[in-house]
Amino acid sequence: MRTWSDDDPKAGLMARKRAQITAAAHESFLRDGYAGASVNRIAADAGVSIKTLYRHFDDKDDLFTAVMLRACSHGPEVEHVWFDQAPEEGLVEAGVELLSAVLTPDQVALYRVVLIEGQRVPAVARAYREAFLQRRLRVLTDYFARWPEALRVRITNPESAAATFNALMTADLVEHALLGAPTPTATAIRERAERVAEAFLILVHADVL
Repeated sequence: MRTWSDDDPKAGLMARKRAQITAAAHESFLRDGYAGASVNRIAADAGVSIKTLYRHFDDKDDLFTAVMLRACSHGPEVEHVWFDQAPEEGLVEAGVELLSAVLTPDQVALYRVVLIEGQRVPAVARAYREAFLQRRLRVLTDYFARWPEALRVRITNPESAAATFNALMTADLVEHALLGAPTPTATAIRERAERVAEAFLILVHADVL
C-alpha cells in the first residue's frame, strides 16, 4: 500500500484519487467478489486511469486487502441508548440493534466475501473478527457490567455470555441471508429479540453462563 507524506504538494490530490479508487473497489469486491472484480473496471468506475490505480496499489491483492481491511474497520458508531435500561428491556433492544446491523445488504455481502476469501487473505478474516465480532461482544460485556450486582455476579464469564447471546440472536438468520433469503421484517426481528432475551435471562438465573 503506497502513501505520501503530508507535506507532499500532491498529497491532497492523491488522497482524493485513492478515495475514489477504494470506493469503486469496495462496490466491486462486494458485488462481484475477488475473482469477479476487474481492476480495469474499478479504475473506470473510479474515473482514473489504470496507471493511476497502480500508483496507489501494487496489484489486485494489495487493493483487495486495503479495501476489505478498511471495510472491516470502519463500521458505523452507534449510540447504545439501551445501556441504561433494565436487562429485560435492554437485551431486547440489544438484539434488535444487532440483527438490524448484521442483516443489512452491505454487511451480508461483506461477510460473504470474508467467508470466501478469508483463507486466501487471512488479514481480512482477522480484521472482520476483531472489528465486527469482537466489538459487538465488547458492547454486550460493557452492558452486563451495568447490571444490578445480584444479577451481574451470576455471569461468571461475560465474554462467553456475550458470545452466547450473539449466537442465539443470529443463529440461522445470517446463513439464510447468505443464501438470499429476504431480510426479516422489523416486527419479526423484535419478536426474535424478545424470545432470545427471555431465554438468555433463564440461562443467567440458572448460573450456567
